[in-house]
Amino acid sequence: MGKYVLAFRGQPDRTAAPEEEQAWGGWFGQLGRGEPGHAVLTGYVVIDAADLDAAAALAAGCPGLASGVDVEVAEVIPS
Repeated sequence: MGKYVLAFRGQPDRTAAPEEEQAWGGWFGQLGRGEPGHAVLTGYVVIDAADLDAAAALAAGCPGLASGVDVEVAEVIPS
């Protein structure tokens, strides 16, 4: 099992509707114990997944995709 980052690029000045917030919360719950954060991106989460394909499959469930958010998936390289 490796760690993968899902990086979200959206519209930082856009306010999500309450139902979108609920969808995000539900999806984050399905991902398990992640490490959410924000940087220059709209946001990101670090997840555990078997491989890149499994991480991409989890990313495909991102509720933000319906409102124009892009999700990038990359393996975390340990330091």
